[in-house]
Amino acid sequence: MLCSFFAVGFIVGLKAIALFCPNDAIESPFLAFFAALLLGYCPSSKLNRPTTYRYNSYMTTLTPIHVIGGGLAGTEAAWQIAQAGVPVILSEMRPLRQSPAHHSQELAELVCSNSFGAKAGDRAAGLLQTELRQLNSLIITTADRHAVPAGGALAVDRGVFSQELTQRLANHPLVELCREEVTELPREGVTVLTTGPLTSPALTEDLQRFTGMDYLSFFD
Repeated sequence: MLCSFFAVGFIVGLKAIALFCPNDAIESPFLAFFAALLLGYCPSSKLNRPTTYRYNSYMTTLTPIHVIGGGLAGTEAAWQIAQAGVPVILSEMRPLRQSPAHHSQELAELVCSNSFGAKAGDRAAGLLQTELRQLNSLIITTADRHAVPAGGALAVDRGVFSQELTQRLANHPLVELCREEVTELPREGVTVLTTGPLTSPALTEDLQRFTGMDYLSFFD
């Protein structure tokens, strides 16, 4: 069984399309994660590894969940899955293949320092930030730690922000960070797809074949 989620950004909302959930909200990784848990773990020729993982002094042989895309959504999804005690394989194509908008190999690289939007609780972005803090989001707590003055917006030191997140994920005992370009969806196992609007051409073509759709919605 394939459960794939297409994350196309950060902080706006969710729209369900078949098995895909294109989103522009950091809350989406949480929803994708819990949906994946409800669907269960399926054997996969690629992901069904007999490897034993050690976490918090106990051993687990759970089948890893595959997260494709190391942006904001993918970084959060991988962290939450691992924190729940489930092994995760996080695939990020950079630096092997750079996107048109990114300049580093760090996870969760921000294109703009104030990408998180307004901090005010009466704004959609600010409300999401508040909810994510309550959910102990790695992304938003790291952003708070590296915030810089930007009026009413939550802006961060982009370099330090991404570097810390990369180190946190790379050092997590249940996260396997793979620097690779994924060119097609795994047809088995549980997959969280968070490649966003800059999905590589090869994976885009496979998504079109899989969904039978020429385009998926993107909200910014």
